[in-house]
Amino acid sequence: MGEKKIRHYLLILAVLLLGVLAIVLVVSFFPQQPDSSDKLETTVVVRELSLAEFKEVYDKRDLAVDRFMILDLRARGEWEEAFIPGSISFESGRLDEQDTWQKLDTYNEVAVVADDLGAASLFVDQLKIQSWVADKRIYLLEDPVSGWFAAGYSKSRFLLAF
Repeated sequence: MGEKKIRHYLLILAVLLLGVLAIVLVVSFFPQQPDSSDKLETTVVVRELSLAEFKEVYDKRDLAVDRFMILDLRARGEWEEAFIPGSISFESGRLDEQDTWQKLDTYNEVAVVADDLGAASLFVDQLKIQSWVADKRIYLLEDPVSGWFAAGYSKSRFLLAF
């Protein structure tokens, strides 16, 4: 009888070990979904600037050296009439084009200007959705571009298209 009991315990032990092994295999093939606290939090900072604050940032930047771009979201015709020196005419629909992201990615700082502030905010939201803003600074001009000209700041009439 003692030998029969030992075999019985060995059989139970073998079944338990097989169960543990099965659980380990299942868990390794189906990794757990990460907890929301495990995700890397990326904080996107978009600075909304008044016209005076924007002018100060603008004056401190060397557009080429600082990799600073001003995207003017107004209609192309409006932009051609007068624009902030160094700004680029950019219609938000162009975000769908792959080469647009590659061009934008070369800049460290981007200022978004428009006469329609709602459109400018939506555009910035699109940048956030695309995760483009990871290591970038975005400035959003709170005032319409026309305020720049009304304040007497310089305007350009040469063409530079994106």
